Amino acid sequence: MLDFLLNRLRRSDRERYAETIGSQSDCASLYAGIIAASAAYVPVCSGREVRVHRNLDFGAAQREVMSSLGRPDHAVYALNPLTEAILVYRCRLEACRIREELHFSRHGLFYVNRTLSSMLPRQDELILRILSDKYLDGQPFDGIDTKIVDSRGREIVTTSGPPFVVEYLAALDPILSRLRADAVIDSSQPPGLDRNQRASAISSLL
Repeated sequence: MLDFLLNRLRRSDRERYAETIGSQSDCASLYAGIIAASAAYVPVCSGREVRVHRNLDFGAAQREVMSSLGRPDHAVYALNPLTEAILVYRCRLEACRIREELHFSRHGLFYVNRTLSSMLPRQDELILRILSDKYLDGQPFDGIDTKIVDSRGREIVTTSGPPFVVEYLAALDPILSRLRADAVIDSSQPPGLDRNQRASAISSLL
């Protein structure tokens, strides 16, 4: 009986979380904040290709992601005219909680949001240093006003928060180009956003 009640509670939590994701993602214009935030950063060129995971690239199908990462903790489908699905994975690394959202269009994976919370002191600096070592050969990278961009236009954008957010997007890929064309962006807004506005724009999507 206790197991039955616990399973019911877990199922209710999953359903509520799925409803939250769905309500936040029911309009394709949600990507306007991502596009605007990306445009506000100065690109730092990387000689290495930006990849979402070691064995995953942009354009990957949902089945490829699940084959590589396993069954997601949450999956929400048919969200808006452009987003066919969002797969959500959760894990914990020491005290740090990690939530990863992988967004798919009919063409495949086009955007990833990795949110880290409950981080240990200076853990964000460690993550930035890892990104620097991997993509910039150790070149200083604070992620405040700069973003990592490879030769194919794939980007890594960070927001210090809290929470600390790392976003992966294929800005020049046809997928996100289509999203940019379809997204409702208020042309009356200035092209640049300050740090607080960028954080607000990104946090509103979580």
